[in-house]
Amino acid sequence: MKKLLRFCCVAILLIPSCTLLAQEATKLLGKKVIVIASDVTLTSDHDRIRRAQYGDVVTVERIEDEKLWLQEKGGWIPAAQVMLAEGSMQTMSQRFSEMQEQTNYDADVALRFAAALSAYNQMSATLQITSQIIERDASVAEAYRLRGLSYMLDSKFKEALADFDQAVSLKPKSADLRVNRAICQVGIGQFDEAIEQLTAVLADEPDHVDALYQRGTVYNLENRHDDALRDYKQLLTLSPQHEKALRKRAELYQSLGRYDQAIADARMLIEADPGDGRSHILLGDIYRDADEPEKAIDAYTKGMDCRPYRPNAWSGRGRAWLMIGQREKAEEDFHDGLKLYANHVPSLLELGQLLVDDGDDLEKALSYFRAARDEEPHNADAHAGIGDVFLAQNELEQAINSYSLALKIEPESVGILTNRGVAYEFNNQLPEAFADYSRAMELEPNVPELWLNRGNVYKQQGEYEKAISDYTAGIALDPEIASLYAARADAFTRLGDSASLRAVIVDSERAIALDPEDFYSYTSRGYAYQEIGELDAAIADFRKAINLEGPQGEAHRLLGYTLHLNGDAEKALEELTTAITLNGKDAETWRLRGIVHRDKGSYENSLSDLRKAMELAPNESEPLIEAAYTYDEMQEFEKALELVERALKIAPEDVRALNYRAYVMGCGPERLLQPKQALRDALLANKLSGGKNAAVLDTLACAYAATGDFQLAEKTGKLAIERAVGDETVRKVATAHVKLFRQQQVFRIPLPARGDPESE
Repeated sequence: MKKLLRFCCVAILLIPSCTLLAQEATKLLGKKVIVIASDVTLTSDHDRIRRAQYGDVVTVERIEDEKLWLQEKGGWIPAAQVMLAEGSMQTMSQRFSEMQEQTNYDADVALRFAAALSAYNQMSATLQITSQIIERDASVAEAYRLRGLSYMLDSKFKEALADFDQAVSLKPKSADLRVNRAICQVGIGQFDEAIEQLTAVLADEPDHVDALYQRGTVYNLENRHDDALRDYKQLLTLSPQHEKALRKRAELYQSLGRYDQAIADARMLIEADPGDGRSHILLGDIYRDADEPEKAIDAYTKGMDCRPYRPNAWSGRGRAWLMIGQREKAEEDFHDGLKLYANHVPSLLELGQLLVDDGDDLEKALSYFRAARDEEPHNADAHAGIGDVFLAQNELEQAINSYSLALKIEPESVGILTNRGVAYEFNNQLPEAFADYSRAMELEPNVPELWLNRGNVYKQQGEYEKAISDYTAGIALDPEIASLYAARADAFTRLGDSASLRAVIVDSERAIALDPEDFYSYTSRGYAYQEIGELDAAIADFRKAINLEGPQGEAHRLLGYTLHLNGDAEKALEELTTAITLNGKDAETWRLRGIVHRDKGSYENSLSDLRKAMELAPNESEPLIEAAYTYDEMQEFEKALELVERALKIAPEDVRALNYRAYVMGCGPERLLQPKQALRDALLANKLSGGKNAAVLDTLACAYAATGDFQLAEKTGKLAIERAVGDETVRKVATAHVKLFRQQQVFRIPLPARGDPESE
């Protein structure tokens, strides 16, 4: 009926009096008319009782005097109680207003007219007529009710509530008016007030079906699921075939994971009306959530046979096909959904997501998501899908903006919070990423991947212990996720102490057992082996990584430098050169090759590589320090000091830079000596390294000697010797220095090869 009036909209030949002019009556013959009187008793040729209600659309078959014979009802109705159903609602409203001005105002007719308009969702016209009625007589409760309904259907809940308040004041015992008022309260977020209102109605009328339905719905919105189920149960006891309550209860059971009960309710809906495709689709959705895709497919397929066609049957079945790996069938169903309705949002979203997951044709994916957004501007998934495309394209600011729009609609979506966190993280906005991950974890604390993500942020912020704690929590939730072990292993490498390096090896082995092809587990374990001096094991891991999927430049770089440490400079240069060929923008590879060239005595090649590293990483101190070491070996101390000064501007607490400056200013050529500055630098370097670095302690001893404090020089030198476990070069140098200090002597460059405060 609604469909008929959408295309054959109602105009009016309204007869406000009881007399129908003959020429006017003839206009109705064979026409569709709409009944505008309430609960009309019809007369028939056989004197049988027949009834009609306002809003009924019927055909005028015969006309006699002032009566019309209604074909569908088989009875006569006074002509004054119908209006012609053709033309436009706007025309009808204008005609009504004109006739009301031309005749004596009839409030009863006006109300019937407004009720007919409301019955066919003609809200603008209803507002116009009811406002006229209220303006003439503010005591007509039905006018407030009809106008309130119009506002409510237009989501103007504050205005609707005001009208229902007025209607209730005129008819305080009307349960229906109070129920409508509660619906408006829900619309403006007054859930507690709505529940109180509906509870009061039920206190007066315990079996009021609509009040039970509405209160159950509000309870559901408030996540008071047991209360909602109790109301639905009571309602369905009173009205076992109440379609809306059955559907709501099935959906609630589904959301709670009580799939057997949800299925039972959905089957009751299907039994009551096998031709209602919505019920078959609901059953399919439940089966899909219950991880029974084959049964879901069967339910969706039955829904496809129902009329009208509902594209959700196709999109739902497409999702079920994906669950069993039937990608082509899924795509076909999504496209068929779009054939039924060109802007079907679920189909658009699924097709877009498939393309994002594939990483192919991201522009096409973007077009799908934008079409979904344009169709439903308040669909969070559409905005999030746009964000997913931008994230895949590394358009991070745009991704963040799209996710933020989605979160305005669904602020507690864990998935969208997580994805925005990823975008923030990639954009180096670590505090924002941390906030999003933490909020997602508050909402869903048992998702191990969230602990992984937040741990990664901690790690990037240098908070390695906290990162390890998060990774450990994630492992406790699911000990079968390889990436958690790999991430924790990487965090342990940053701590660098012996126990942590052993932990790296253990975690990497667990990760490899779960995922034998994980590139990063081999590189982490190889690095740990390198640090503890098991170079052959490190080389084996790096060679394995080279044959796996991952950043091959990194694998060749790690292998190259380990070969260098193992004494094979030529092969080291080969691997580092390969790494540069694969990724010529990696400053670390250029730096390491510069070190290998220096150790071979190829100083110009060393400086060339280190200059390239400086160019690629202008805000890093390491290339500057390595170039300073090269100049040191070339005995060009001024150039070395200049580079160290630059390094300290970038990193004022860089231990290696401070240690080198202290060394040159305390032990270098006479022209560069600044003993007091050397001592300040050496003390700071020692403090920053925790007093545990043998090379730094040796430099501090030399600085004490340079300032004339040979007693502290000897004491500190002995401490350096104690700390030089495993570093024979530093131990020998420190021993030679202590002998000088005992003789009240300082030393000057040149000196034997010195140790480095930390390994390159």
